Amino acid sequence: MIIYLSLAATLLLSACGGKDTGKYRLLTPPEMVRVLTDIQLAEATLQLHPHQSDSMLIQGSRYYAFIYQRYGIDDSSFRYSFRYYSARPPELEQIYQGVVDELSARQTELKKQRNLPSGKPAAAPHDSLRRTPGLPRAFGSAVPNR
Repeated sequence: MIIYLSLAATLLLSACGGKDTGKYRLLTPPEMVRVLTDIQLAEATLQLHPHQSDSMLIQGSRYYAFIYQRYGIDDSSFRYSFRYYSARPPELEQIYQGVVDELSARQTELKKQRNLPSGKPAAAPHDSLRRTPGLPRAFGSAVPNR
């Protein structure tokens, strides 16, 4: 159920992006896993910081633009790729399993960092992203650079 809600949110917010350039590039499954993982983190950040619906759309659009820029893609290529894999359910299922695996690995790593055996609290993870105007700190620190 969560995957279907995430899928619907992904399609909704990706439709809010810039205009189509007419140049489409099919993202590979590993690229889709990375992009969708960041999108899931952005969606979670939006849910943790509730805003009015209008400002959520604006903030969501900023997150998507940042993610697209980070991976050197545009919204047209992402939407094209998403439609392509949506028409191939076994491939889309593998992609989303990769997203779940990646999010689980990140969660495990964060738990390890917080529970150091020395009794000292873990240092905050290094924020490898450059601060981008308009993005809240929670998003920038939640997505490690890849």
